[in-house]
Amino acid sequence: MNYLSATATGLPRTLAEVAATYPNLVEPASFTFSIWSVIYGLTILPIVVEFIPLVDRETRDVYKRKIRPFAWLWMVLNIAWVFAWTYNQILLSMVLIFAYGFTLALMTDKLSKIEQSKRKFWFLTLPMSIHFGWIIVANFANLTTMMVDFGFDGIGMMGAFWAVAALTLVMLLGLFFYRSQGTMLVMLPAFWTLIGVIAQQAPTSSYPFANTFVFVASIVLFVLGIIVVTGIELARRQKK
Repeated sequence: MNYLSATATGLPRTLAEVAATYPNLVEPASFTFSIWSVIYGLTILPIVVEFIPLVDRETRDVYKRKIRPFAWLWMVLNIAWVFAWTYNQILLSMVLIFAYGFTLALMTDKLSKIEQSKRKFWFLTLPMSIHFGWIIVANFANLTTMMVDFGFDGIGMMGAFWAVAALTLVMLLGLFFYRSQGTMLVMLPAFWTLIGVIAQQAPTSSYPFANTFVFVASIVLFVLGIIVVTGIELARRQKK
């Protein structure tokens, strides 16, 4: 599905082509979306977990009972979202990606509550945490697209303020789940998104709607995020 959505094979348009028709200042540079390849690549791990001899029976049983139902659900929601988005059903795609994110939130929450999940379930924690972190970003991107579809000026002054507010909320939500689930992996997509936005909004960018305010604010958010995450990690190590 990742390949189909990237090449428009069997679909009317690619994900990027649809996004380009709704200009806004939240959308990062195109290279940022390469994270989908990483996510789908890592997703192979939980899919094949039942067939890996090195994974003990207890771990496989926990996966079947607590994780697998959510795994199948997010896959279905992912496919449905791709179809809704590429067929320009923006409102429907918003509903689907919210359900998609909620499913991943439940899944990662269950993982975080399993004893020794970081050691025994790394093949689930790694892909699901990064995936969830990116879907937090995608929800705000989809919301912004829907706002533009409804007539919001995504590239004007209000668009700039909204972009900074949305990126701030992405960072805050990332930090919240980082604290509650105990894994910094969920924060990585937020930092990656800020890098993409900084590249997109830079004065030297070829993007026709580059905004200096969003550019500077994104740098500030990135630096503050690094400081906060470093502080949290140092505090955790001191407690150990």
